[in-house]
Amino acid sequence: MNKRIISLLLAMLMVLVCFAGCGKKSEEEMEASVEDAASASTTTLSLYLMSDAPVSAEKAAQIEQAVNKITKAKFKTQLKLTFLTEDQYYTVLEENFSKQEANKGKRPVGNKNNSETTEAETVWNENLGTFELKYPTIEDYQVDMFYFDGQARFNDYVNYGYLSVLDEAISSTSKAIKSYITPAYLTHMKGVADATYAIPTNRPIGEYTYMLVNKEALDLTEYSADYFTSLTDEDCQDFLNMIATNEEYSSKFVPIYSTTGELDITGIQFWGVDAEGNLSDKFSVIGGNIDESKVYKQEGAFSDPSNLLAPGSKFIEQLRVLKYYEHADYYNDEAVKNGKDFAIGYMKGDADFAEQYKDKYEVIVVDVPVLKTNDLFNDMFGVSAYTSSVSRSMEILTYLNTNEDFRNLILYGIEGEDYELVESEIKDVSGDYYPMVKLPKEEERTYKMSASKTGNILLAHPTTTEKADRVEDYKKQNQDAIVSQIMGYKLTYKDIAVDMESLQRVRVLSEKIYKELMECSYDELDNVLTEKYKETSSSNVELYPYAADVAFHINVNNSNLASDGSVDENKLASLMYSYYNWKVDLKIYIPPKD
Repeated sequence: MNKRIISLLLAMLMVLVCFAGCGKKSEEEMEASVEDAASASTTTLSLYLMSDAPVSAEKAAQIEQAVNKITKAKFKTQLKLTFLTEDQYYTVLEENFSKQEANKGKRPVGNKNNSETTEAETVWNENLGTFELKYPTIEDYQVDMFYFDGQARFNDYVNYGYLSVLDEAISSTSKAIKSYITPAYLTHMKGVADATYAIPTNRPIGEYTYMLVNKEALDLTEYSADYFTSLTDEDCQDFLNMIATNEEYSSKFVPIYSTTGELDITGIQFWGVDAEGNLSDKFSVIGGNIDESKVYKQEGAFSDPSNLLAPGSKFIEQLRVLKYYEHADYYNDEAVKNGKDFAIGYMKGDADFAEQYKDKYEVIVVDVPVLKTNDLFNDMFGVSAYTSSVSRSMEILTYLNTNEDFRNLILYGIEGEDYELVESEIKDVSGDYYPMVKLPKEEERTYKMSASKTGNILLAHPTTTEKADRVEDYKKQNQDAIVSQIMGYKLTYKDIAVDMESLQRVRVLSEKIYKELMECSYDELDNVLTEKYKETSSSNVELYPYAADVAFHINVNNSNLASDGSVDENKLASLMYSYYNWKVDLKIYIPPKD
């Protein structure tokens, strides 16, 4: 009876407020407002977060209270936050998935977009001395929203049925998220699984490859930076030769200074895997040329997989030039570290990286950032298939990725206690100073979270040790980025697997050959290349056992389907087979009609 009286009083109060604050509304509009407020439901959801250090129960409760002050007012949603460090996070998360699976008959399944809510009811809060809405309690093992990472884990969670499909929410109540996350992330996250199962962290994509050409060296040699496109093009070779062989120039400049830690070649796609069976960018004897003038899904962007050690290949041409540079002592890192200028620098970095060199160097962008399939899965948030409400969960995740204050609360904690918010000396486009976060000393911090594991990085305030307007660099980087020509390519085709054991043998062979190529001298290079090509292409299997693996993946366009359409478990697909069919499915390649 008391509850009914309290509810009646609250309803009367809401009517009075509506009449007082909405004098210009019609009677029908005011009645509708009251009905909407009275019929709104409350719900309680869980959010699992990975912390960089353990979060005490006291601190977790404090953060949760601050979060719920926002979510209760805006969404009539109460959040239960669970903070776990990486060493225990996935164990607890997956145990709770199992518990929910065991109890799934007792509650609705999230993929059907059901919700478990409580009709709005008020209770007296003695601490606050006021009425507040009542929220349902949830089980300790309930998982609604959660952070996770990694393509393998994503695939597992999709296959195990742990994830809700989010497309309906993204197209309706959560469509604002599409304005805050770089479109390529959402587009290709959906494309790789034929549905959106997670919200990827909006972050700066990849990095640039820069060539820095010394302005004084250009003046002395009367060259123009416009001539250069890569470290191995003919104009660059001539320029470097002039620097190295002229005593005046060589006394001023180290010819090349490279910090990439890689083989500085361009326009090559390596086709190989790592030890875990994931596609890898590392050297493989199987590869193809990239036509960088073409965009994603444009026919002819890639040449088919081939043997990169074949005479005359683009890879060998560039390798030979780089080995000559090494032979002629064009590299001298120690001299650069001791203060000597370099004629050409070859480096990777973000959009702001080259700013520090602009006074003395012409900056050439050799490669813009590339969004690759693996980048989609670095960090993301999912909604459990067992959630009490997909739509409410997506409202929270959307707010986390679109509201600066809420996003920084989750990342940094309570302002004035966990950090101080200060103004920078740099103004944004609207004339306001960029806010920055001043953190306590490391040993004094009681709340440590990672920017990439807590939502939209572009909304995170920089700390006082970072660049105040870094978000502008991030935006430029994402605008400049291109999509990898093999975005979405998988080592399977319609559940037909590529022969992984064979690819692993190619990996081992490639690692051995790469080591030999790097360690041989320039004078030895041609002989080594001849021998290595024979090792990867010969039909003499007894002498060169791995050559058959290379040939299979390059030349054989077959599958493990028997002639009657059944699957032959003993017959696996070649790399060429999966690649060819992937191109056909995406209409990158249209086979000629018979």
